[in-house]
Amino acid sequence: MNSQSAPYSIANRLSRRLAFAVCGLLVIAGFAIDGLIRLHSGAEFDRALLAKAQTLALLLEQDQNGVDFDYVPGALPEFSVGPDAEYFELWFANWPQSRRAEALQEAHLPRFEDRSLHPRYRALKLPDGRAGRSIQLDFLPHLDPKENLDPATLTRSPATLLVARDRARLDHAVQRMRLALMLIVAITLGCSWGIVRMTVARSLRPLAEIRAQLATMHARALHTRLTLQEQIIELAPVVDQFNALLAILENAFSREQEFAAAAAHELRTPLAEIRSLAEIGGRFADDSALAREYYADIVAAVIQLESLARNLLALARHDHDQPAKVGGETFDLARACAQAWQRTAVSAADRALRFEYRGPATVVVRAKREMVDLILTNLISNAIAYSPIGAAVTLEITIDGAQVTLTLANPNGDLEEGDVSRVFDRFWRKDEARHAEGHAGLGLALVRAYGTQLKVKCAALIDAQRRFVIRLEGFELVNATALPPA
Repeated sequence: MNSQSAPYSIANRLSRRLAFAVCGLLVIAGFAIDGLIRLHSGAEFDRALLAKAQTLALLLEQDQNGVDFDYVPGALPEFSVGPDAEYFELWFANWPQSRRAEALQEAHLPRFEDRSLHPRYRALKLPDGRAGRSIQLDFLPHLDPKENLDPATLTRSPATLLVARDRARLDHAVQRMRLALMLIVAITLGCSWGIVRMTVARSLRPLAEIRAQLATMHARALHTRLTLQEQIIELAPVVDQFNALLAILENAFSREQEFAAAAAHELRTPLAEIRSLAEIGGRFADDSALAREYYADIVAAVIQLESLARNLLALARHDHDQPAKVGGETFDLARACAQAWQRTAVSAADRALRFEYRGPATVVVRAKREMVDLILTNLISNAIAYSPIGAAVTLEITIDGAQVTLTLANPNGDLEEGDVSRVFDRFWRKDEARHAEGHAGLGLALVRAYGTQLKVKCAALIDAQRRFVIRLEGFELVNATALPPA
């Protein structure tokens, strides 16, 4: 069973999520607005109800003769009998019964039994069955301003006034605003969906451009690169990294092609020589002296072929191995350099080359001795092969703290500054005709490979004296002894 999730479209998923988010926000905003509308309209309704109750309360006056409710039936038509009638009822302590609106007839409005200094509201069903709302005021009658009475000398009893009216208009207005709000939210949702899809499509257009460009790429067109019409902060690192990887792949493919061609060329030379010697030697099999000479040449060609195969195997192992752990055996690096020169002394003598060493007499380092010997042998062999006759090969060891640097320099007038970056390439030679006998262009490649295994940094340069310099940095120092004074 495949555990991998099914593919999906970023544009569709992003559009849906944005649409859901917008929808949720609009719904929340709709509920909030609806609540504010109901709260505000209810507050306005209560304020109007309070104003009407206060108006009626002013009609209750107290004078020297008692309390008088100065209400004339029919003076306030809203309290008359009718389909939209409003109601009030007034109680006073000394009255045997309450005073009420004519529309109330024999019915009563429900009231709170206790008294309060503040207006109190309640929802109720009006006597004619309509839904309504009432206000209850507990107050003292107003003194008649014409009589200039002293409140301290009067006994004042509290009165209770209730005013009620239906909520039909209010509820109808709130319902209409609610429907309008729902319609606006629905229209906004529809518009938002279109805007979201269009915005997402435009915003993701660079991804579509990249997809179209990727569809045209193949192994034979590694020189192509991804491009964007606009600089996008989020995509720029992806495009740059992808283009950098393409450049690496293109370079790797090119080098692999060069490697295959160079390897075939290097292998063809000793194989052709062996075949030619075998064919010619077969014709003179009866001549033992000549046959021995041919056999010797065959052995030399096979040795060259074996050396090439061994070097290629070493490079192949390096490609798959991890760098060696720090450690190894301790040995004298200065002495190892001298021994490496001795191993190549015959070749150096043939070209009248001399060896110059500069550095401490003893430099004890910790590393893989076998790899260091191979590095030194390849470095010195390369210097001997390409130095002019009679030149000096200089080897210098310097110490910086716990790090040891080995530098080998030899005159080489053929190399230019632009060649330095290629000297560690496999099978690379300055001489395209590949005339250097016994050299396949793998020596410095092996030096870098073994250096990587030892965690030693390899670098090449052309110094001011036009000498070719190889520098190895990072040998671990154990101890050193300076040279005695001359």
